[in-house]
Amino acid sequence: MRVQKPDMNLLPKYCFLFFSFFAVAKNVVAQNVFFSAELGGGLAYVTKKDLPNTDYKPRLTPNCSVSILVPVSKKIMLESGLEYAEKGFNSNSFAADPDNPEYISRFIGTAKRSYLNIPLVVSCQIWHTAKHQMFAGAGMNFGFLLNASVEGSWENYREGLFLGASEMQYSERIGLMQSYDKNGYDKIDLYLFDAGLKLQVRYVYNNRYTVRLFHQLGLTDPSATTLSGSAGKIHQQYTGVSIGVVFPRFKN
Repeated sequence: MRVQKPDMNLLPKYCFLFFSFFAVAKNVVAQNVFFSAELGGGLAYVTKKDLPNTDYKPRLTPNCSVSILVPVSKKIMLESGLEYAEKGFNSNSFAADPDNPEYISRFIGTAKRSYLNIPLVVSCQIWHTAKHQMFAGAGMNFGFLLNASVEGSWENYREGLFLGASEMQYSERIGLMQSYDKNGYDKIDLYLFDAGLKLQVRYVYNNRYTVRLFHQLGLTDPSATTLSGSAGKIHQQYTGVSIGVVFPRFKN
């Protein structure tokens, strides 16, 4: 079993970006600051590399957020806050017994991963009328894994003949870095921290109501281990939409 180590050299860069964002926000705190509360849903899925025996399908999951909106100028706005989103995927994978190739096992299941995200986004106003405003933004997304589980079933076949199935469900172990027990086995399955890019478009109507379309692209592989010694990797992605209310009334 191969261990996927996190790139710790990126951590200082993420921390610098995080504190730089709030240093800028502090300088404009005397200006109006606004908040938004939003609910929505989206598609959670992954992109894979060098994992030929597994197919990943998207999941439709909820999201909710409380955001702080800090106008820096007439056209530029900083956004941050707390955002909950359930990521993961549906999977269909198979494996053959190397000693008995006529036996094939197939796993059909769902991975559920609940993340608390802290986005840092710089938005630019691209459209403005008396009652309508639209912003396009880009930045970073810092995710912290709260809970993770897998549920599904193993199906066993011999030369194409179905032999039976067994249900399974378990919680995945979460940690900051990989470690091992006294027998050399992994202690964690997934990393606590997942950094990514975030792109979004926000529409504000009548300075009060908002609709947001966003995409999160994971930059790191969240898996602390890779099954069957594969050199494959996955990156988590999430495309969502949310609607909400801005308070006090938005002015920029």
